[in-house]
Amino acid sequence: ITAVSRASSPYAAPPSRFAGVVNVREHGALCNGVTDDFRALTRAAVAAGAGGRVIVPACASFYPVSSAWSITQEGITVIGAGKNSMIVATGTNNAIEITGAHGFSISDIAVGGVTGSGHGIVLGSVASPAHRGRVSNVFCRSVGGNCLEVVRSIITVVIQPRFTGNESNPFTFTGSGGTAQKGINIQGSSLNNAMTILHPAIEGFATHGVDVASPTETLYIYGGSIEGNGHGSGLATNANVRFAGSRQLIIDGTYMEVVDGGTNLHRQIIISGSFGSVLRGVIASALGVAPRGSIEIINSAGTRIENGVVDSITIDANSTRTVLSGVSYGHNGGTITDNGTRTVKEFLHNASNSHLQVGGSGTNAYINFGENASFEQWDTNALLPAWLAYASAANPTLLRTGT
Repeated sequence: ITAVSRASSPYAAPPSRFAGVVNVREHGALCNGVTDDFRALTRAAVAAGAGGRVIVPACASFYPVSSAWSITQEGITVIGAGKNSMIVATGTNNAIEITGAHGFSISDIAVGGVTGSGHGIVLGSVASPAHRGRVSNVFCRSVGGNCLEVVRSIITVVIQPRFTGNESNPFTFTGSGGTAQKGINIQGSSLNNAMTILHPAIEGFATHGVDVASPTETLYIYGGSIEGNGHGSGLATNANVRFAGSRQLIIDGTYMEVVDGGTNLHRQIIISGSFGSVLRGVIASALGVAPRGSIEIINSAGTRIENGVVDSITIDANSTRTVLSGVSYGHNGGTITDNGTRTVKEFLHNASNSHLQVGGSGTNAYINFGENASFEQWDTNALLPAWLAYASAANPTLLRTGT
């Protein structure tokens, strides 16, 4: 019988730690809310290297950083233990910056910043993008800028972001009771494409929950809630979500709500200068915003709103080929004001008024079917089958009334 040493056996005890897996506490991070942990966090990322894993443990306080924790290693994973693994920017800096680290993953941490700080997490820079990444289950409430600032990033997914003013920070620091300006801000770049935001909870920020600038293409927001944003500074451009000059942006099954105290300034959704935007199954109730629309469409083409519940919708004269299909509106007394061209309105339901309340001076606009609790109408053309027919909204044919 040949003896086999335990050291050379395939069943030998594993090493105490795996190569490429590092703990920031092992590299000098104190997490006491006082001592600057910037250098310790940087050492940990360098030690993990490309494809490595950095563990950010929960502790009794937060990790202060006087400069942004810069993560540049491709394929790196940063993982915390939830809300109590918190990185706080203590100056005008951002908390975390990810540049050049294609295939990165950052999850289960919290970010914050003192009054006057920068952003929570920044993805990419003009010179060094960060592509094909994942940001998952990150908490953010209080930073001087925005919780997530996207400069240049393609095919990145943001999963269950908890960017909310409705939860308190786990620790107290200067400005910890305030809220960021925006939940997610996607800067205008030809390299901010094919992004996905899944099941967000983005609530209570000053100007926007999600703000998307031109020429971003193909953003998909699915589920969750984006509500109570846009309450600060009284700007007419404030909204839960704003698409500004973007293309092929889709919101699917997301809940939105806003009460503006009657100032009629901020919106649920603003679609401005955009092409091919789709709102599907969106609940966008509002109070006090009917004069400008809880959903406002400005200088946009090919917008489609389907199977949603909204208060009011306004379409300006520079918008064309808007489709409203299966929309239930008027839930706080709102209306549809269509001043666009070639708008199609079909299968509309008015929830609170005694008539359809579809107004405006739009041209070549069509209505196929509309109803409310005590009134139904079809508009049809006798030369076509009813299921194909559309007739001018200015000259509807009333076929049936009743309950």
